[in-house]
Amino acid sequence: MASEKNITLYVNEIMYDISNKAYLTGRSKGDASAKAVHDMQVTENPNIAKPVVRFVLEAYSSLKGVMAEWVTVTGAVVADNTPLVSNSLDVTINVPDNFHDSMLKGVADSMHSYIVDKALADWFSITNKEDAELYANKATNDIAKLKEALFKRKRPIRTS
Repeated sequence: MASEKNITLYVNEIMYDISNKAYLTGRSKGDASAKAVHDMQVTENPNIAKPVVRFVLEAYSSLKGVMAEWVTVTGAVVADNTPLVSNSLDVTINVPDNFHDSMLKGVADSMHSYIVDKALADWFSITNKEDAELYANKATNDIAKLKEALFKRKRPIRTS
């Protein structure tokens, strides 16, 4: 038997984490020029926000592909090649009955981290190539953590 679990990722939290990590990465470049540091930061400027939102949607699509054997329902977020981002990204996963429910938060956290790190890797591939590989590696590690959480099971209870 299997059961469905709903996971909701909030776009405003994802965008905040992307902006914050980009800002902190920029601030850590003490010897870089002010323009270079400014260019790598994510702001609400539409010329910057639109590509970052697109990177978030691409990461979300990639994540659904990685989770294909578990995903049963997802919310639609793209139509006519224009991002239509709602307040949340919803995913329903199908897991066995012996799935360890305490791991659901770990699954959601890993999904969130993957989207943030993958979007930052894509953004930094344009604005800060030296850190792009770091965030791509972090995204790969996020997938490993996600799969580890998805494979956790409750131990059977033996009756005497």
